Order: sequence, then C-alpha cells, then structure tokens
Amino acid sequence: PIIVDEGNQPLFSSPYDYTPTSQPGGRAPHAWLEDGSALFDHFSNGFTLLKLGTVKINTDNFINQAIKLGIPIALYENTSKDLLHLYKYNLVLIRPDQYVAWRGNKVPEDLNSVLKLVSGRDLGH
Repeated sequence: PIIVDEGNQPLFSSPYDYTPTSQPGGRAPHAWLEDGSALFDHFSNGFTLLKLGTVKINTDNFINQAIKLGIPIALYENTSKDLLHLYKYNLVLIRPDQYVAWRGNKVPEDLNSVLKLVSGRDLGH
C-alpha cells in the first residue's frame, strides 16, 4: 500500500479479527458521531484530512499543497475527545479507499514528499 512508513511493526492482518488503529496501512477506524452519522459518511471520494481534537493546527498549507499537486482532498474537523482517543493523533490522512496513509500531530515538514508518496506521484523510481 502507498503509505508513510513509521517504522512500526506491520499490522497483524486476519480475516476474522479487526483491531481499530490509525496506523498507516490499516483501515480507518469506524465511529458513530454525536449527530448520529458515521465518520465514514464525512470522508470525501478523494483523500480526507481528519483534524481531531481542540489543538490549534493550521492545515491551510496541507490542503493548498495537495490541491497544487492535483490531489483531491477535503478537510473534516471534529473536536470529540472520543474520536481523538480512537485515532490517537490530531491529523490523520485517509486515502480514497478508507485506509490510513499518514498521521501526525503537526503538518509534516516534508509535506510535499508525503503528499507525493501517498498519492503515488513519487514511488521512488
């Protein structure tokens, strides 16, 4: 999968067991929101940047850089403590197939490289 490698142990994959995790390469964890909607209903057809919690993080550069690279992206913000606890990071980038591509607590310094990698524009060739 096209994800940012964190150097963690690979996710255990079983057709019978699912452990919710926001680790890149795993399916984004499902959650019901306070308004009764499913979190997945707020994902776009392209990439979705989840901005979770109450920490002030300026994501304008993230969104603008993705658009500049021609990457379809939407921002979804939610201040729920439960959702932040589930995802464990303030920023989580979800791929169009609802898998986690990247996560962090701030916009990465190498943002352009991250966006090119997760969108398949830079596969190291």
